[in-house]
Amino acid sequence: MEKKWLIRAVYMADSLDFKSLRAAFNYKQLAISSSELFLEIEHNKYLYIFNYGVVVYCNLTHAEQQAISTKIEMATSLLPKHQQTDEEYQIVADEQGGLSFTFNELRLPQLNTDAVRIAMLHVAQSAALDYYNGIAESLLAEIRIFTDQLEEKGRLSISRRDMQKFIGRALRTKNSITENLYIFDAPESVWNDEYLDKINQGLVDFFELRQRFREVEQTFKTIDSNLEVFRDLYHHRESSRLEWVIIILIVIEVVDTFLSKL
Repeated sequence: MEKKWLIRAVYMADSLDFKSLRAAFNYKQLAISSSELFLEIEHNKYLYIFNYGVVVYCNLTHAEQQAISTKIEMATSLLPKHQQTDEEYQIVADEQGGLSFTFNELRLPQLNTDAVRIAMLHVAQSAALDYYNGIAESLLAEIRIFTDQLEEKGRLSISRRDMQKFIGRALRTKNSITENLYIFDAPESVWNDEYLDKINQGLVDFFELRQRFREVEQTFKTIDSNLEVFRDLYHHRESSRLEWVIIILIVIEVVDTFLSKL
């Protein structure tokens, strides 16, 4: 008989306060570190929370998910996002079948807590990549507006302060990706278990995590190169402005000297 468990990952925030979360949940702790919290709600029901803002539910009803989400928001004083990035994936346990990966489900002959954890980990990273890819595309769209201004007007119609804020936003997002996404890492249980390793590698390939991560990285490289040009343009404009100030002061000094002699 087949058993079907639904995994749902939700990107809730840019980061989550783990200290508050540990105190808020008294469920059985299966794994805990500074970056992740893996909990067993009850038999065959799991919750996986990552410090980079993703919460993953496994085999929980919509009402149970909503109750946990509200509890997380209250425990961390988190304001709910108007648009949350979420992703769903199904695990199907079939003792008569083999290991396979399809568009919307993982089929496996043996289901245990370690297999569930690996699947939840990769669905979480996939949801996070979707979120970061959306941010990168949004930043790139703004970059295109600036380049269009340069092409049409020969100058940027944005203040230095606003440009600095944009650069700061781009750098913060890039740093967040670098610090938080450990796509090539896996739980220690994978290292000495061939079955779990096959699940891990299969999910990495299925979700195309390496390729998608490289695509996000490439987008930020494009953003970086454009920002470098914009910074140079602003430095040049500031230098030109300073040169004109100096020229005007010299002219004033010359005129003042000339008038004083008359």
